[in-house]
Amino acid sequence: MLASFVMVFHSVSFLIIGQYVVYVFFMLSGYWVFKMYNEKYSHYEQSYWVYLQSRFLRLLPTYWIILLFAIIVSIVAHSFLHEVPNVPLGFNRIIIQNILVLGLGNAQYQFIVPAWSLDVEVQYYLVVPLLVLIGVKRSGGIALLSLGILGFIYTNFFSAAKEIPPLITYIPFFLIGAAVYLYRISASENFALFCLLIASIILGLNYAIPSLRTNFFFNSAATVLIFNYQEALDITLAILTIPFMIINIHQKDVPKKDFLWSSMSYVIYLLHWPLLELYALTVRNVSTVEKYIHILVYYAVCLFLSWLFSTYVDTYFESKRRTWLKTRKKKSKQVILT
Repeated sequence: MLASFVMVFHSVSFLIIGQYVVYVFFMLSGYWVFKMYNEKYSHYEQSYWVYLQSRFLRLLPTYWIILLFAIIVSIVAHSFLHEVPNVPLGFNRIIIQNILVLGLGNAQYQFIVPAWSLDVEVQYYLVVPLLVLIGVKRSGGIALLSLGILGFIYTNFFSAAKEIPPLITYIPFFLIGAAVYLYRISASENFALFCLLIASIILGLNYAIPSLRTNFFFNSAATVLIFNYQEALDITLAILTIPFMIINIHQKDVPKKDFLWSSMSYVIYLLHWPLLELYALTVRNVSTVEKYIHILVYYAVCLFLSWLFSTYVDTYFESKRRTWLKTRKKKSKQVILT
């Protein structure tokens, strides 16, 4: 699971392609949310509001519970270390920023650091209906492609891009997923495996060649032409993962426990951060061998608690959301993309 990769990425120093996982996640979200709105939520009266409420009900209850745990852990950790978070804002405002999610990517303090991507996700939710309206038009593909290119150019060639809403930076990845849905793009298993092989070779070379590893791979300031090397590598790996992603989203035989795995992925992505803070407290003055033991325990605890939370808490909230959605009134006539 992608979230497990992020969990490992945040706990070790030798794995530095965590951004690649986020890019793949955004592409998957671009596909599934675009598809859900066009084929499901557009059927409802007041479709935009039903869609937003449904998406928020899916994300926020679980996020808020883990956020509360993260706040408690953060307070305990800083108290234990006799430290005070270096934040210029009042504590109440920090809490509000973290609770609202929207704008969290630009917040000056985050209790769950990986949750910045939820901010981007929510921004995408807000504009999906408009993107669907554009995409289903005859020239919609060109319009979406142009939007993605503009987002890429603005982010990489204008310094002001650092101050713009995060969605503009990541919109190309969401639109790749949307394009896979719109144009029913397919890929063969052999091609997908070939692309994964190329990606593995590229990554392996970055680890194996000393000059490449030292001067570029582990140098966050390294550039190639005008692009940051690590970011360019993450984007390249994400692009090479697209065929494999397509194979997976087009699977016809979906496992019965697919929702549980999806839920666990979301929970792991959030829960691993406060647990990582607790892990950091336990390894402050231990030997290297003991650190390896602690980190294995950390992984096991994180996976077990995520399974427990997904099985008994997240699943409960999801069943309530689906029950609520069944009470929403549908349009008498539905027109979807064909």
